[in-house]
Amino acid sequence: MEKLWIGSRYFARYFLLVACKNGNEAKESNGKLKVVGTNSIISDITDNIAGDKIELHSTVPIGKDPHEYEPLPEDVQKTSKADLIFYNGINLENGGNAWFPKLVKNANKKENSDYFAVSEGTDIIYLMEIVIML
Repeated sequence: MEKLWIGSRYFARYFLLVACKNGNEAKESNGKLKVVGTNSIISDITDNIAGDKIELHSTVPIGKDPHEYEPLPEDVQKTSKADLIFYNGINLENGGNAWFPKLVKNANKKENSDYFAVSEGTDIIYLMEIVIML
């Protein structure tokens, strides 16, 4: 439960940071921040926190492998226009064909300013560590 609280604080902090940084520039006529989540889980959490305050795009559709995903033109366009991008940060989007670094580079986005790893501040327990503990 504590890790969920920490994760929620990170999301809230980033929303506040972007809202203050961009002011009215970040909003279109509908008054919503444009947010991209790289997968359905991150997008669902983001939607539950921000709800109708944002315009949300989930890059990797449900059922697709985020390690090997190839972004579509719509994904590139939405990422380029996004005020805020959340990604896993634990090699999910950087594994395989490493599509995420290419996507944010082409979109001219900056780490810890435009896009953020939701895993930041968490203690990662790798599968091998669990097997060894057993």
